[in-house]
Amino acid sequence: NLIKDFEGFSGIPATVGGAAINNAGSSNSEMSKVVKTVTVITEDNKKLTFSNSDLDYKTRQSKIKIGDIKAYVIQVSLDISSKDSKENIELNYKKYQEYRVKNIDGRNKSLGSVFVSTTLRPIYKRYKLNFICKAIVFRFLKIFISDITNRKDLNTRLIFLFLGYPRMAQHCDSFNRFVWKKNTSENDYFQYIYLMKKLSRNKAVLENQIKE
Repeated sequence: NLIKDFEGFSGIPATVGGAAINNAGSSNSEMSKVVKTVTVITEDNKKLTFSNSDLDYKTRQSKIKIGDIKAYVIQVSLDISSKDSKENIELNYKKYQEYRVKNIDGRNKSLGSVFVSTTLRPIYKRYKLNFICKAIVFRFLKIFISDITNRKDLNTRLIFLFLGYPRMAQHCDSFNRFVWKKNTSENDYFQYIYLMKKLSRNKAVLENQIKE
């Protein structure tokens, strides 16, 4: 038997340390499920080790990410006790890769979800009527579209249309996935970030944050 529960991490653009901080994950795999301990160097040059529970993992979040623990990760210990047959692991890996090619990597370049999904709830609540109208129109139009990809593109276009920002749809594979096409600029990305922050009244939280 081989180590399991790591199949879904394949293809995620991250280092192990960064993934442990951000609680990265995909396809039912999540760092909070496999991290045992994280060793860090604090700002005052102390070496400390934190357990999984110490990090208070939440969706795409940990105490290190939000700044409650100010430190630099130097080592991550992972739980490799779960085992399964080679055949089952290869089957799961293939399933996850097919999912990523179809829904994430295979269409346009992206880093996956831009915002923590749960932090977008204020948008759905604030614009509930807009989303209801979108759903009604989408349900009618998808009758004439059999291809799943085209349905997803239509859904994305309708979301931004009913929110009053139809041009933003050209930069997204979904409401929460900004993509980089041939002529996409950094300004397009920052406009998307600004829009989502505006729609959520600054409640939307970035999954990956870069701090200087």
